[in-house]
Amino acid sequence: MGNTYIELLALVYFKNKGTEYDLSELRYILGLTQLQLDELISILFEKNYLEYSNYVMCLSEKGLSLLKQEQALNHKYKSDEKQLLVIHKEKAISLDTIYVPKDFIKKYSGIK
Repeated sequence: MGNTYIELLALVYFKNKGTEYDLSELRYILGLTQLQLDELISILFEKNYLEYSNYVMCLSEKGLSLLKQEQALNHKYKSDEKQLLVIHKEKAISLDTIYVPKDFIKKYSGIK
């Protein structure tokens, strides 16, 4: 790999997520295959940017120093997850009822 930018992104991810990291999420964010992610994590351990603490991967002091040096210490990871709405059973319409979206008439121009 050797891509410093990808390494920095991964370190920012670990800094922001702490022990709540998810490797499949990291793989998705960085657009890597599983093999590439394994290689990246190995490199980060070889460079001592990551370490194990209580059997959990975490950012080492050296990794934190690198983020500080690269002025990436204050970067935040933002999830693109959508907030799911809760459906209340008592307010839900029956499946037998025809659903008409709001303002349907305004958007419908008729059959041509």
